[in-house]
Amino acid sequence: MIGKKILFPIVSSIIILSASVPVLADVYKDDVINTYSTENSDKSSIRTTTYEVIGNNVRFRETPSLSGNVIGYLNKGDLVNAGSYEGWEVEADGYTWVHCFSYKYELNGWVSKDYLIEY
Repeated sequence: MIGKKILFPIVSSIIILSASVPVLADVYKDDVINTYSTENSDKSSIRTTTYEVIGNNVRFRETPSLSGNVIGYLNKGDLVNAGSYEGWEVEADGYTWVHCFSYKYELNGWVSKDYLIEY
């Protein structure tokens, strides 16, 4: 009976704490939770696909375009996570761009799918 009395306040505290903390954390591997915005929406989602970068000096961009600002360079073996619903892949400039989260830079950005393989 004592164990139950001690456990209940701890569980209640965890529930209250997690309810009051905004979900901005990233969970590594396949269940990455991120918030990102586009011109038309503000979405939170679970990232369901992990990709491995298969080239060196792959440009990680702010927007899905060859003219998008480069925010970093990814190298062979780097991992990124992406979602799997409409809007996560965009066709532009002759490429399929994937909106993803980079662990290396801890940022959201766009990478050409030509340089990614499912992990």
